[in-house]
Amino acid sequence: MEGTIFINGQIGTTETQKGVELIDIIQQVKSQVGATSFRVHINSEGGVVDTGFDIFNYLKSLKLPITTVGSGLVASIATVIFMAGDKRILTTGTEFMIHSPMGGIDGTADQIEQYAQEVRDCENRLIKFYSQQTGLSSDALQPLLKNETWLTEDQATSL
Repeated sequence: MEGTIFINGQIGTTETQKGVELIDIIQQVKSQVGATSFRVHINSEGGVVDTGFDIFNYLKSLKLPITTVGSGLVASIATVIFMAGDKRILTTGTEFMIHSPMGGIDGTADQIEQYAQEVRDCENRLIKFYSQQTGLSSDALQPLLKNETWLTEDQATSL
């Protein structure tokens, strides 16, 4: 039996908005006892990087066939979750966007410098991840992330 998981909206919770958390995905999986594979439907603008990687890692840990289906919007960290699919489908008209991590902080110069390094480390983590998933080099990926690249379903699939 194929189970179904829905990921709609923001990934992770911020100060201003509740989003999809790892526990939400775990609950969906646990409610489908006997599933031998999962179809994960994603329509998300992205969100919290750590939460997105947690969801990706959890889906991979299931050791079951995963099909990810992007529809509408698969952006930012939602693209990482999308990559959890052994089979990946983007429906017609789906927008797929990758970019460098963003954030903001108030604080002292030292705090801001530390935060900037954390964002750079996050960017390097994303580049390494996308490189492993796509076979593209870091040099090829860096401009795609820095330029906030929007891809059609055909462009995303070819990458």
